[in-house]
Amino acid sequence: HYDGDNASAIGWNSAPISPTVAAMFPANLTLPHAGMLLSSVDVYINDPGTDYILKIYDMGNSYQPGELLVSQPFDGVSLSWNNIELANPVYITGADIWVGYQFTQPTTDIFIPGTDGGPANPNGDFISTGVGWSHLSNNPDLNYNWNIRANLTGMPVIHWLGVDPVSGTVTPGN
Repeated sequence: HYDGDNASAIGWNSAPISPTVAAMFPANLTLPHAGMLLSSVDVYINDPGTDYILKIYDMGNSYQPGELLVSQPFDGVSLSWNNIELANPVYITGADIWVGYQFTQPTTDIFIPGTDGGPANPNGDFISTGVGWSHLSNNPDLNYNWNIRANLTGMPVIHWLGVDPVSGTVTPGN
């Protein structure tokens, strides 16, 4: 996770709206955990919303996720950390993975997804309100990370291959 303790929450001036908030975990973070299972996710929900759906995406690129791997509805409890156990855990391959959730904000003047106090990590504050993804921190007044935590179980595979030096040339046949 990128977040610290819950410190705030975000709301929209128009409703209803059904955004998706997410954190992207790049390969440099997931590779040491390859072979483990993403078995649950913790999210902080501030005010009550509706239609909560946990979403886990495969590797995409630096600005949008790839294929949707998990779409699992859950009951969100406000003013609380919510632990969502995956019905079908996701195998960690060592590639990028995106973890987030969608919800509906039914009225204005409520603030559903929890955030930390910042500063934002460029991988911890993705948001989509329709087509495309952006960063919450694109608004300089919202320099936060979403309160999203991916929980792994199991043992990583043994990494048996390494290189030293990390650059150079090998001639054919060697």
